[in-house]
Amino acid sequence: MTQPYENKVRARRSRWAPWWAYLLVAIGLNVLRQLVWPPSRVSVVLTVGLFVAVLVVTGVVVTAVFRAFGGR
Repeated sequence: MTQPYENKVRARRSRWAPWWAYLLVAIGLNVLRQLVWPPSRVSVVLTVGLFVAVLVVTGVVVTAVFRAFGGR
């Protein structure tokens, strides 16, 4: 009886990339963002907005690439 549950859990896990993939891309994009828009030259609100945008883009792109290439 646990078989269907295990299959459901496995299917849910395979939809997402490993946590470290998101972390590496987010760090890389943040470094790039700081080179293009240094925090000393933009407002705090814009810096926070760009950081949130980096997180959103990271989540979308990494998940899309992971799902497109089959994952695990």
